[in-house]
Amino acid sequence: MATISQEELIKQMKRRKRVKRMKSTVILVFTSWLCISIIICGILIVHSMKTNAKVNSLVENLNLLKEKMNKTNFNNQNSGIDKDVSSTIDEYSDWAVNYQGSTDNEFETGSEREVYLTFDDGPSDNTSLILDVLKRFNVKATFFVTGKTDEHSKEMYRRIVDEGHTIGLHSYSHKYSEIYASKEAFMLDLKKISDLIFDTTGQRSMIYRFPGGSSNQVSNVSIEELIQSLTDNGYTYYDWNVMSGDASNDNFNADLLTQNVMSGITKNKTSIVLYHDANTRKATVESIKTVIAKLINMEAKVLPIDDKTQKIQHIRVPNE
Repeated sequence: MATISQEELIKQMKRRKRVKRMKSTVILVFTSWLCISIIICGILIVHSMKTNAKVNSLVENLNLLKEKMNKTNFNNQNSGIDKDVSSTIDEYSDWAVNYQGSTDNEFETGSEREVYLTFDDGPSDNTSLILDVLKRFNVKATFFVTGKTDEHSKEMYRRIVDEGHTIGLHSYSHKYSEIYASKEAFMLDLKKISDLIFDTTGQRSMIYRFPGGSSNQVSNVSIEELIQSLTDNGYTYYDWNVMSGDASNDNFNADLLTQNVMSGITKNKTSIVLYHDANTRKATVESIKTVIAKLINMEAKVLPIDDKTQKIQHIRVPNE
């Protein structure tokens, strides 16, 4: 049997140590890789869970938004005011835009043309500018106002009346979910805006415009029932048969608003024009300058709504 020299023995021992170190290194590397992989997977799982939670939240919010939009049947408010998704109603539907009331309102050559400019949702920062334009042209209009108690708004209520315009009621809150919750809620809101205008101006307004028009699709109460309540209490309500479009798209410029209005007016003997009095409606102020000038040039009568005004109403109750 061959004997192993001491030198060879030392080499073998060194080799075993190297192999052992290599095994330890491999095990350490593998263990480290495994730990890092587990940590990374854990982080990814947590991140994925958070992302899923955010996505689920966004989906839920989107569904809620869709539900609200479906509930309000928005076509479209504007509004500036409440907008309780407020201006998102059928007031911007093609039916409402093209509504003329009756065939006997079609304009014929030689007929007298009457135009009623109306402004919903005010007072706003633009009310005084609108009044300045009307004063410059010496024409009167109709303002269907909402309820505001700041001093500027009260001053605008008074100025509307003092300068000979008609002040009408357009609800106090302009929140559809509140106004149209019940007949009682509607009448309470009506009384609140009526009293505010009377206390501020000394004038009791008896004309009304439904938020969204009488053709709106969001009321929880039959509109016919609300119309009957208005009538029973001595009120007359007015819709419109010409729409400027100033609440359906913020990008509409004054020229386009003017084109919409003049296109509608040419069809009718009596035109009730829907504009909006809101802080963001600068184009409205510019549009009425051109519209009034054109109306004067075509010898149309520009009038405020009064007892003699032909009723333009999208919905009517029998025998009303």
